[in-house]
Amino acid sequence: MANVITLFEHESRPFDWQDRDLAAIDRLNRYTGTDILRATVRGRQKEVKAAQHVGVVRLGHRTLQILPKIYRSPEAADEKERAREATRNLLYMLEVAGQLPVREHALAALFRRDLDWFEILTWFFATHLADEWQRGAYRGYQVVEDELPTLKGKWRIAEQLRRPERKHLFAVAYDEFTADNALNRVFRFVVERLWHLTRDAENRRRLGDLRQWMDEVTLLPSVTAAQAVPTLLTRLNQHYEPLLNLARLFLDGGALQRAT
Repeated sequence: MANVITLFEHESRPFDWQDRDLAAIDRLNRYTGTDILRATVRGRQKEVKAAQHVGVVRLGHRTLQILPKIYRSPEAADEKERAREATRNLLYMLEVAGQLPVREHALAALFRRDLDWFEILTWFFATHLADEWQRGAYRGYQVVEDELPTLKGKWRIAEQLRRPERKHLFAVAYDEFTADNALNRVFRFVVERLWHLTRDAENRRRLGDLRQWMDEVTLLPSVTAAQAVPTLLTRLNQHYEPLLNLARLFLDGGALQRAT
């Protein structure tokens, strides 16, 4: 993980922060309403200290990865070994909570690629969404309001009377069986943001494929975690629940915002 510094919760590490980094950390802490990171000085050594929050913060070309202390390896063990064990345990915790489908055979390949926490979650999201989309995009009936030269569906007479200059067109409303629905719009937004944020070539390729496959889905200007609600799921698309939970993880607390 080039330019990746791993911190465990409540841990300090040497970090030669600059004024722009201080400004970015301040914006992050104010946005989340809590201290995610603190820039400190010990003696003449500049340091950065993590709080109890897990995640990844990018400061320019450098990445800070904050992990929980959920490993059995001794403190003297290799940092990569402890980070790998903590990441594996965190993934299993998410699986038990129903937020992530973890496949054991996939973890070994991921760890060989030496990805940080953000890129690992991105890989899971892109891979599982691509699998679902290739099996067939979720489609549902959506009400479409339009003006057509022929009568289709329900005739919106009140709207027609308000626009007499367009008497050659019918104001109608009809049901369309489409992939352009609320659930897929959440996924489409997350795909777009992750495509811009990922620094891993394989993740970018997978997300690029999804951008093309989901072209018929409206790309909203913004989506919040409050819009990625369980009510988007029905008995027909319940199998998308782990992906929706993962999308909510990305959207919650501005996870798809750049620190700088």
